Amino acid sequence: MKLKHIIALLFVLGFMQLKAQAPRVFTEDPVKFVDELYDLFAEADKRDAKEWREKFEPVWSGSYYTPEERKWIYALANTMSKKRLLVPPFKSFVNTVYGFANKNQPH
Repeated sequence: MKLKHIIALLFVLGFMQLKAQAPRVFTEDPVKFVDELYDLFAEADKRDAKEWREKFEPVWSGSYYTPEERKWIYALANTMSKKRLLVPPFKSFVNTVYGFANKNQPH
């Protein structure tokens, strides 16, 4: 009887672990994209995520990036997620996106 309980417990824990490891999928909506990145960053540090959002959101919602360029950014974010990269690489990525727009770098 104990063996059945142990097997059931291992099965449930294994399933929960698989669900926790599922990669995020970022939507191709500018507002939702910022929300999803904020959620990712807030898991690590809520205060830092809030500061990041206040800086990034106005730039992202501006006109610097074309719809086609945004699609590339969404695709890259999803590729990074599939590779299960953690917060630091994502922060570097979005800070680069922010930096190009903020410094008005050529496309």
